Amino acid sequence: MHHKEAELIARCKNNDKRAFGELILKYQKRVFNVAYRMLGEYEEAKDITQEAFIRAYKSMANFREDACFYTWIYRIAINLTKNKMKNWARHPKPEPIDAPIETSEGEISRTLDDKELPPDKIILKKETQTYVQKAINCLRIEYKAVIILRDIQGLSYQEIADSLGCREGTVKSRLSRARLILKEKLKGVVKNGL
Repeated sequence: MHHKEAELIARCKNNDKRAFGELILKYQKRVFNVAYRMLGEYEEAKDITQEAFIRAYKSMANFREDACFYTWIYRIAINLTKNKMKNWARHPKPEPIDAPIETSEGEISRTLDDKELPPDKIILKKETQTYVQKAINCLRIEYKAVIILRDIQGLSYQEIADSLGCREGTVKSRLSRARLILKEKLKGVVKNGL
C-alpha cells in the first residue's frame, strides 16, 4: 500500500469523511467498470458501485492495513455483483435502458457515437465491442471476474486473488480457461472481418 493511501485509510478509521471521499474519487471509475462489465447494466453498475463504497465505509474499522484498499473494494463489489446475478437467475432481469431498440430495419443504438471516427470505424468498433461483451457475458461468473480484472482492469494475479479470495494459481487456471472459451466463442467473429 502506498504511503498516501495508508494515510487516507488511517484518517478514514478516525471517521474522516473527506479522506474516504478521496478514496472514492480514486477508485469509483474502476469499481464501476468492473460492475458494468460483469452486469452489462449501467444503472445496476452505478448502484453496485455506490453500495460497495457504503459497505466499505461502514466496515472501515475491520479493514486490514496489510491489504490494498482497491482489492478490498473490488472484492466487495464483485460479491455484490454475484448476488445481483443470482437474484436475476431467480427473477428475470430488467431490460437495460441503454439497450438497442429493435425495429423492422434492424437495431437502433440509444448511445451517442464517437464523432472523431469515420462512420464505418464507429460501426466496426461497436460491433466488435458488442461481440466481445456478449462473449464475456456468456462466461461463468468466476471466469468473467478474472477476465475483467486481469485483461480489462489490469490487476496482477495476486491482486485478483486477493479480490476474489482465492489462490494465485486458481486465478491463473481460471484465466487460462476463460481465454480459451473466449477464443473459441470469438473465432467466427475474427473470420468475418471484425
